[in-house]
Amino acid sequence: LGVLLVVGIVVVAIFFMAGKSQSSHAASEGPPESGPSTGGPSTTGTSTGASRDVPSSGSLRDIIPQQVGDYRLQTIQPMTGMGSGVVDALSMVYFTPSGVRANHIVVVFSAAALAEAAMKETTQVVLGKFPGEVKAFAVRNKDNEQVGSGNQILANPESILWTHGKLMATVTTAPGRTEAFYNGVNY
Repeated sequence: LGVLLVVGIVVVAIFFMAGKSQSSHAASEGPPESGPSTGGPSTTGTSTGASRDVPSSGSLRDIIPQQVGDYRLQTIQPMTGMGSGVVDALSMVYFTPSGVRANHIVVVFSAAALAEAAMKETTQVVLGKFPGEVKAFAVRNKDNEQVGSGNQILANPESILWTHGKLMATVTTAPGRTEAFYNGVNY
């Protein structure tokens, strides 16, 4: 029941923010960038230093970046009432200088299996609302060891959902832009 409650809350947040994302970028951005490369996002980090290593202690808020590529953090809010199995959860909104919005959710569970189950369920619900192609990928740390899994949903808006141990995260933004955001965070 805890995972279903989390999935419901995360999906509502994605849908609510996706509606805002579509309206906020449509007027300020031209045609979407070309789609992501085949094979899904890069999962070993980028030249900006993303390493896919999640700290084992401290506050979730401490790992949230102020800037991801050209996106700058505008709001960060705790997500409450998530049910059993959830340790911490945050919802963030980022904008580019040109007004493109990215909606980012990060949830830490008490067990990796809960994070994986929530990611899989959330993927199915998002696909029901925004049909598109799904590209599954492995999340790897800086030593190229698999630490989680992910799904990139090629739709409008576009989403990437991934796990890293007990952490599950999502990013939803304009088509062709989710991969850069994902590669710009270190979890």
